[in-house]
Amino acid sequence: MIPLVGVVKNEFHKPERLIGDERAIQAYEKDIVLANHEAHRFGISFHRRRRQKRLLMD
Repeated sequence: MIPLVGVVKNEFHKPERLIGDERAIQAYEKDIVLANHEAHRFGISFHRRRRQKRLLMD
């Protein structure tokens, strides 16, 4: 079985708590939060680049 963990965020989109497989959370909490942060950073950067390209083309 693959352990599943979710990140619950508050109204400011900051990680509030982790839910799911307790053993995975205890063992990898910092890594899970870091991966979540990096995915969010990547998504924001991607969106900004796309938006900038669209502004330059118009």
